[in-house]
Amino acid sequence: MKKFIILFVVVLVGFIEAQWLPVNIRNSGIAANSNAFLYGDNSMAVFFTGSNYLFKSFDNGKIWMVDWFQPNDTPKRFSGTNGGHLMFVPEDLRSYFHSSNRGGGWRKVMTGIATLQTPSDIEGGRNNLFFLIHSTGIYRKSPQSDGLFKLTLPPTITESCNNLATFKISGEVFLTTPTGKMIKSTDDGTSWSELANFNTEILLLETYADTYVVFVGKRNLQRTIYFSANKGTTWDSIPTPLNFVELRMNTPARGFAKTDMKELYYTTDSMKTWTIHSSLKILKGCTTSGENGVLITPTYDVYTTTNSGKSWGPISDLQTNLVKDIEILPGSAAYALTASSELHFSGNYGNTWHLVKDSLPSPLTKLTKDTDTSFLAYSPGGPVIRYSNSSGKFTDLTQLCPNFTSPIYNYSGKLYVAKDSQNVSFSSDFGLTWTTKSIPPTAAVNFLFAVDSMIYIASNAGTYYESTDLGNSWVARQLSSVPGDKILFIYRNAERLWACTKLNYMYLSTTYGVSWIQVRYKHISKAFYFNKYFWVMQSYLNDIVLSVNEGRTWNEMLFFPPASNIASLKFNTTNFGLMLDVNGSLFVSFNRGLPVELTSFNAEVVPKGVLLRWETATETNNYGFFVQRKNNGVWSDIAMIPGMGTTLNPSSYSFLDELRPDKGDTNYYRLKQVDLSGEFSFSKEEAIGFTPYTLELDQNYPNPFSTASENGNNETIIRFRLPEDGETKLTVYDTQGRVVEELHNGSLPAGEHSFAFPSKVNLPASGVYFYELRFNGKIKRGKMLLLR
Repeated sequence: MKKFIILFVVVLVGFIEAQWLPVNIRNSGIAANSNAFLYGDNSMAVFFTGSNYLFKSFDNGKIWMVDWFQPNDTPKRFSGTNGGHLMFVPEDLRSYFHSSNRGGGWRKVMTGIATLQTPSDIEGGRNNLFFLIHSTGIYRKSPQSDGLFKLTLPPTITESCNNLATFKISGEVFLTTPTGKMIKSTDDGTSWSELANFNTEILLLETYADTYVVFVGKRNLQRTIYFSANKGTTWDSIPTPLNFVELRMNTPARGFAKTDMKELYYTTDSMKTWTIHSSLKILKGCTTSGENGVLITPTYDVYTTTNSGKSWGPISDLQTNLVKDIEILPGSAAYALTASSELHFSGNYGNTWHLVKDSLPSPLTKLTKDTDTSFLAYSPGGPVIRYSNSSGKFTDLTQLCPNFTSPIYNYSGKLYVAKDSQNVSFSSDFGLTWTTKSIPPTAAVNFLFAVDSMIYIASNAGTYYESTDLGNSWVARQLSSVPGDKILFIYRNAERLWACTKLNYMYLSTTYGVSWIQVRYKHISKAFYFNKYFWVMQSYLNDIVLSVNEGRTWNEMLFFPPASNIASLKFNTTNFGLMLDVNGSLFVSFNRGLPVELTSFNAEVVPKGVLLRWETATETNNYGFFVQRKNNGVWSDIAMIPGMGTTLNPSSYSFLDELRPDKGDTNYYRLKQVDLSGEFSFSKEEAIGFTPYTLELDQNYPNPFSTASENGNNETIIRFRLPEDGETKLTVYDTQGRVVEELHNGSLPAGEHSFAFPSKVNLPASGVYFYELRFNGKIKRGKMLLLR
């Protein structure tokens, strides 16, 4: 997307709140469990791992965005609608989770239904309706209500239903029973008719291509595919020897299926014949738009198809359990080096990876950036290869480099290497020529730091070595007297030195190293230096701490993957970071401090919540904006606002968040802008605190309202806001001015309040009613219509 600048200050302490997430489904670090779901429709695909992560794709599975999602209940049944509503049910119908914005935000709803049995199926219908089947019957959820409304089935259906399918555009709903009966509704479940009794066990039921219904039946040992091209009016059947447990048809002729052995098959002739994909296994699969589809393998690789399952391609060729090191260049470019000396590239912040070269000299184990457009791939004591990101050229520097056993260090564009107990070498021309100096024979190189003419070596026996004349002479200084201690990190800036040890404390000196004081955090196992303002340390307990001010203060890195043992950690100057742990899981931090390409973004408290507004100057390939709010330190999507795609004209956007901050609270917001390519960036944060209300009386909702609604509420809601604490009176009158009901009379605190009308058992007659709010001498009135 074309970049535009919004002015704000980049605060480095933002690293403290960096949120680390897996870069894709395979690399989540947590295997999907038996409760995993893969859902697809024309606008998105959603993969629920059944545990902590929810992955979403808006481009037929090529790019996946990940949300940290941790409900108290494990999802058992999951579905969605074409309107972007998603719903899952946990153990039973006592509660469910619902999202109206493509999984950006979720609400847990308690239903009041007393049951301990899991629903057997859930499906989204037209107009964002949901249908659920249960041993106690079939229920419907409408977008206007949180309640589950029980539907009435034909009296001939005396058994519970076990399969459910819908047409999400025309609205037909299909149900089957364990003995093979099928019933259908054309009016969203209000009325039903029995289509047929197939006298067979129905194993699965699906709809596709707007008019087709298909199911697999089992009678004795014979399995048969039954399908209808006219929404169940007439049926054809095809015997099959395959035990299908999933069947996904993109078109009447083409689709794919999964067997009970996780075998993957496809058909191109309307299910008459099936061909196996012998090289692929399938855990979950779904269709998306057109002939596109997505499958996830038992090892959590993601494959996509554009021809209804006939051929599949992986979205990423990187196997993270084989990655040895990673490197990041400015922007969104990332590289990964595998154990087999393959080099992989990602141009979208690590979301997908593609092979650059498959035959680099072996062995190569590390990557170190030497310029903003190139890096070195090497193994200490082995080959050294430079790769240019701009030209794609590989240059072999092995014969030019000295023999070394340390990593390659880069300080201000100058490269340093060392060989334990022998020498240190440095290069000012990116490795073409080197100067080598001897080091003391007792100097094992755990870490090397250099600035100006000074070189420091962190070594064993609690000792570090100092040279102030570019390695011509050395002084050994003991910092820790703990037996077997090692110094793992050392840094100097003017008179200030900092060091940390393996078995003892961190140490600080403000006297050029003459005297030292112990500071917090013991038992550091690994140290990572990025620049003078950003250090990361990991303890033996795998706690991650960082400093952004030369060690003056330290903070724990929040939202770091639990129990992660870092193998490699890289950041670039825009706060984009990649972390590889020793188990091969790859994680990414997107707290880059970069703005969305906006000309403005602001938040304002209004009577109904917080109004967010933003503007763009022009847009190129803009998929849209995810509005995010921070809760307990974690950013979560609360809405998705589609972008304009490509336009040269200014565009304006807005979103109303109904969660208004209370007294003492502050809401934090940001925008996550996503390109059609999957690349995304974040806006600045907007903080909005409590703002006193003005006296406001809303129109009642719903209006008109009925006392015979299907959800059983039989009421309307009157909402109002008070600017301060005070005596309040809310009264309903008829057209003759007579009091129908006094809803409240007494003191109320400042803020928003709501009351239901009618609240009494005796329901008033149909007609027009008036409601009046009296507060501290002020009066506001409204009018409503009741229909019986």
